[in-house]
Amino acid sequence: MIKLNETQSLFLDLLRIVAVQLLVIGHALPYFNIGRANYMQNSAVVLFFVLSGIVISYSTFWKMENGYRFRDFFLDRFSRIYTAFIPSLLFIVLIDNLQLYFFGSSAYSYTSAFDVKTFLANLLMLQDFPIFNLGITSFGSGRPLWTLAIEWWLYMSFGMLLIHFSKQFTVKYLFVLCLFMIVPLHNAYTGRGEALTLFWLEGVMITIFLFKRQVQIDKAISILFVVITLVLIGLRLGETKEAYDLVYVSLISLFIVSSLGLASHFEFNFKKIKNYTHFIAAYSFTLFLVHYSIFDFIAELNRGESSMQVLLFAILISHIISACIACFTEMRYKQFNVYLKSKINYFGLEHANK
Repeated sequence: MIKLNETQSLFLDLLRIVAVQLLVIGHALPYFNIGRANYMQNSAVVLFFVLSGIVISYSTFWKMENGYRFRDFFLDRFSRIYTAFIPSLLFIVLIDNLQLYFFGSSAYSYTSAFDVKTFLANLLMLQDFPIFNLGITSFGSGRPLWTLAIEWWLYMSFGMLLIHFSKQFTVKYLFVLCLFMIVPLHNAYTGRGEALTLFWLEGVMITIFLFKRQVQIDKAISILFVVITLVLIGLRLGETKEAYDLVYVSLISLFIVSSLGLASHFEFNFKKIKNYTHFIAAYSFTLFLVHYSIFDFIAELNRGESSMQVLLFAILISHIISACIACFTEMRYKQFNVYLKSKINYFGLEHANK
């Protein structure tokens, strides 16, 4: 297993920043009556899924070389997701209640999704669950939360298949695996965003190709493919205006492969740029979760008028609020993970001793 170098890590952080900016701008344009470009936010979603497939599989393959268990995998993913998700849900409760207080229910578009049942279902990652006719959608004004449930069940399915079932087949966990796989299987061919499971798996294949199989790509070939894939990405998007397109996403995956291959030939030593990039990337998940609710509130303050100045203000304030929340939550997920594992290990040992 080849380790990511500093330049490759920087490139992945930059892609994450680009993706979240595309999402924020794509959502802001129609909210403030500037225009509409759905392919922007949809491109961000598919890019997030490919990046997630790369990062999660890379981390898992690397840790499996040192006795990694599914319990450890679950705690890692739980810490990473819920340190941002729970505070973001509470923030949505706060800002939606403020909107109801100041503007009244007639100005609030998400009343049917703003209740305790939907809050708890989102907390359990059951939004848009494809069977049992739950009728649960994203909580309140947090419209982007639908993608989170898909990713969560992808993580759980991947972790159990790779870590547990690759070592031993156990019937008692087979039912659990089947439950985990309902959402990934559904989103492999249909659902919102259509083949998001396949896009995530493309990220996994990138990890296997570059880091697991340790394929080295020549510098000149990497540059050539970076240029070619960028041109083809532009042409495909210009032709279809559709981001949830397997050809388009495959071209993005090829661009990422080529770029990571090129980055493997360089060591980036500009520490300040790396620090700034890492900081922005470190609150991007919180920004992803709360920006829509902030836009909804500011748009109501603006009374639906078209304004580029208000749009820019909304984007700026979304970044500031997200960074402030993340400094105490998302950015501390590693400390929370260590604390959680220490407590579980402690109580496990206590139980064993008794």
